[in-house]
Amino acid sequence: IYNGELYLAGGFGNIPLDNYHYIIRYKNGIWNNVGTGVKTSLGGVYDMVVYKDTLYVAGSYQKSDGNAGNNLMKWDGTQWYDAGFGGFYGWGGINQLLVFNNRLYAFGNFDYAADQKAFKAAFYENGKWTVNTDSIDNAILNAVVYKNEIYVSGGFWSIGGDTSKKFFAKVRCPDFDNTCTVGLKENSFDYSVSIFPNPIEDKFNVNFNSTLPNKMNITNLLGQKY
Repeated sequence: IYNGELYLAGGFGNIPLDNYHYIIRYKNGIWNNVGTGVKTSLGGVYDMVVYKDTLYVAGSYQKSDGNAGNNLMKWDGTQWYDAGFGGFYGWGGINQLLVFNNRLYAFGNFDYAADQKAFKAAFYENGKWTVNTDSIDNAILNAVVYKNEIYVSGGFWSIGGDTSKKFFAKVRCPDFDNTCTVGLKENSFDYSVSIFPNPIEDKFNVNFNSTLPNKMNITNLLGQKY
């Protein structure tokens, strides 16, 4: 919800008309376009958040396609602006936006943020983007605040070279500075788990680095339990 209007975004390019381009807004019973929309052949819009009275729209799209910015733009109700200073790029886009401690965090699979070398995470505050400098080898797909800390999950297999930190981790240094050993380091569990083979067909193995938990729930992508 932004300025009393409902915004809908995703991977669509022509609903209900071609000029809506991956994002539309609803007010008084009518769907309307959002300026020139988001133009991309890569993916679409992955997340939106309101930060300091401005709508931020993240995803996988490029300035060269006719957008105001790369992978991150902001909308003030009438016009699009580049929200990442042209500098969010690399192999992938931005998957998740998060407002925490009066900052705007971006997580994804990008290699640069505001033209600074970055590892999948950055935050915006007082007109400046600050990047995560701890190596992380694959995408961050989701992020959430729990008990005043940020937790991230995704396809990563190592953080700071530590291969025991896989898929789910806690952000120990939300400032991305040197006050902690590694910024994205610590699993929230007291053990780590690995599952193989991947992909799975009919059988798989589960390895733990400590005592097996008392109970495990296994579900497929449809939410069906086994």
